[in-house]
Amino acid sequence: MPPATSDPDAAGADGDPEAAPPAPTYRSLAAPVCNPVDKFALLPAFLKVRGLVKEHIDSFNYFITKGIKNIVQANNRIEARSDPSIYLRYKDIHVGVPSVQVDFRVETITPHFCRLTDRTYSAPVIVDIEYTVGKTHVVCRKVILIQEQLSKNRIIIDTDNKGRVIASVTSSTHEVKSKTVILMEKEKIYLQLNQFTKPIPIIVVMKAMGIETDQEVVQMVGRDPRYGDLLYLSLQECATERIYTQEQALRYMDDKVTYPGPGNVKEGRAKYNLRNFFLAHVPVENENFQPKCIYTAVMLRRMLDAILNSETLDDKDYVGNKRLELSGQLVSLLFEDLFKSMNSFAIERMNKNSEMARSSPMDFSQLIMQQNTITAGLEKAISTGNWDIKRFKMHRKGVSQVLSRLSYMASLGYMTRITPQFEKTRKTSGPRALQPSQWGMLCPCDTPEGEACGLTKNLALMTHVTTDQEEGPLVKLCYSLGVEDLSLLSGEEIHAPGSFLVMFNGLILGKHRQPQRFANSMRTFRQSGKIGEFVSIFVNEKQHCIHIASDGGRVCRPLIIADKGRSRVKEHHMKELRVSNFYFLVYCHLFDLYLTAYFTLGWYSFI
Repeated sequence: MPPATSDPDAAGADGDPEAAPPAPTYRSLAAPVCNPVDKFALLPAFLKVRGLVKEHIDSFNYFITKGIKNIVQANNRIEARSDPSIYLRYKDIHVGVPSVQVDFRVETITPHFCRLTDRTYSAPVIVDIEYTVGKTHVVCRKVILIQEQLSKNRIIIDTDNKGRVIASVTSSTHEVKSKTVILMEKEKIYLQLNQFTKPIPIIVVMKAMGIETDQEVVQMVGRDPRYGDLLYLSLQECATERIYTQEQALRYMDDKVTYPGPGNVKEGRAKYNLRNFFLAHVPVENENFQPKCIYTAVMLRRMLDAILNSETLDDKDYVGNKRLELSGQLVSLLFEDLFKSMNSFAIERMNKNSEMARSSPMDFSQLIMQQNTITAGLEKAISTGNWDIKRFKMHRKGVSQVLSRLSYMASLGYMTRITPQFEKTRKTSGPRALQPSQWGMLCPCDTPEGEACGLTKNLALMTHVTTDQEEGPLVKLCYSLGVEDLSLLSGEEIHAPGSFLVMFNGLILGKHRQPQRFANSMRTFRQSGKIGEFVSIFVNEKQHCIHIASDGGRVCRPLIIADKGRSRVKEHHMKELRVSNFYFLVYCHLFDLYLTAYFTLGWYSFI
């Protein structure tokens, strides 16, 4: 008969409910957490680290630290038309500290203080300028007030209201914003651009950019005989117009220019429009239009695929075809328009004053200091909520609203609300219906009743909206991982079998022969923290394209990384998390932010 034992663990084995559980083993601690309930502790810990409205703060901080500098740098010089030696150059710009003058003392202020005393929470924007007074060189500082207040370069294949298949790109840079549309009408393909009075045959456009032979055009689009059949009438139309060379194509397009140059001269305006407005986000260096020709060929290929197979049409309601514009982007657009308007007004006044006899020389600084364009424009837009920007054809109401502070949930709902650009009175079900791509990104329940049902949405609590990241290091990394430069490729090599185009933020970098290996390498760099955690990599097998995105406005949600189907979150991680939330910061590398879904505000959409 075995001896009796007083071991409490043995007593627990006999059924004592108050006995301590058995000691954990290495195998049990290293086992993946399989029960979803046991993972629930990750949610509050994640929200404590990230916060609830971090996207708004990041968006506005990006505008203050980088966005405003990029706008000024892109428009940093103005000069008199009659005398280019009279100029003004913006050197540097930064935002000061919100303050108020009390009894000849400058005191910093807070949003809470402004709310209690009914003041405007504003900060000075200080800019260093360099300008000329006659022949004298001066450097000084100019102060502009800014108010604190609460969507681009993607190919979209769709049908217009006449049922025609179109390929459109909304290009956006700090210098130019334009929309390029390629459409098929009566079995012929045309380019539609606001800078031309009527649609231009697409083959004429290709010849104007240096692709003079029909064989080169067909090679760039693809050697599939079906593509040749669809391009035949367009090629024939170009021959009917007797356009065979680049010079003839440019002369033909000069006659169709909407806005002629100084002196009502149209000569050379077509080439200027192609360089600056047609696919404005694709750069042209040393008059080399090859990148734009290849981009146009990719647009044509995707449009022809959609004509041959309607299933390849893009869904505009899919979250991946949208972006979300937060306060920083919207204030940035408004500031850019007001800043350019101020410069245009100063140039006009200087041109008029230069024609008049004056006793003292006039300089740009005096003209700018006399204006209150930026301060008044920001105050009006924020107070009324109306974003009227004629330069970008933006006319929206209710962009800014009074924040409801009746309850915590009401305030949080306002700060996560998404207002649609779609008209609420239109009786269509597509934009109102739930999209599978919205799962985990948007709240499926929180939407108002009535005409706004399904249009006005709210972000889910775990979502994060990205801000712009530096593109230069990522582009260099892509080339070092085997991407073949676009400038070294011929039209025949672009769509070679087994190769995938690499598109970075809507711009074609080149092609890669091992797409899955390239994507896995980029994801490894992301998970190890070598590149930004919000960089998205997606391999599209149907389009034979690798999409990489680091732009702002994408909605993402956290996912737990699984290695061959096994979760990286182990039992000992959860045990340490229950002890202290500090460990959540240590184990953040266990999470991967899933970035194949993107989103945009309904107010304004960059595609």
